[in-house]
Order: sequence, then C-alpha cells, then structure tokens
Amino acid sequence: MKYFIFILTFFIWFSESRENCTCAPVGNWKGATEAEFRNVELVFTGDVQRIEESGSEYEIVVCEVFKGNLKEGQRISGINPASCNPIVDQKGQWLFFGKMDQGNFTQPMRIN
Repeated sequence: MKYFIFILTFFIWFSESRENCTCAPVGNWKGATEAEFRNVELVFTGDVQRIEESGSEYEIVVCEVFKGNLKEGQRISGINPASCNPIVDQKGQWLFFGKMDQGNFTQPMRIN
C-alpha cells in the first residue's frame, strides 16, 4: 500500500509541473512564424510589466503593433497557456502572436 501511495504521489507531482513539456521542437522556425502570422489576429511587441506570483497571468504594455487593432501604450492582461507554448516568465520586451479572449490576451496552440 505504501508503494502505491508513493507512486501515486510521484505521478501527481510530475503531472502538475510545467517543466515536463512533451511537445516536439519546431523543426522549421521560419515556416512556423509565417503560419502563425497568417493564423492569428494579433501580432505585436509588448513590454511585460508584471507577472502574477502564480505565473499564470501577466500585464503587457503594447509597444508596436504589426497585426490587429491594439494601440501603442495600451495595457492588456495576458494568460499563460497550460501547454507547450512559450510561457511568459520574465519582464521585458516580447514578440506576441495570439488573440484577445474575454478581455485577456491568449496564445494559440503551437504550430509545427
């Protein structure tokens, strides 16, 4: 019984870790970037100002818009995906591909 509880605890602990991503790496970055640009509604650079302690949400100030109807200087909230997409985990400038969903910026599933 102790062995069963140990194994169960082990699997629960690892299943909740974001660092255990099993997505395959993108083989063709140029093609993936072009496909993402075509298939998303927003492409912009933004300055990540704040990241929630839980790491699930962050705040962005829009710097430059390449696609979509955002305005420079606009503040928006973002939500980190629970998948293999890039996780916003540092403050600073980022290039974002995605859409607005219920008032929050979200990233699409990764395109390989």
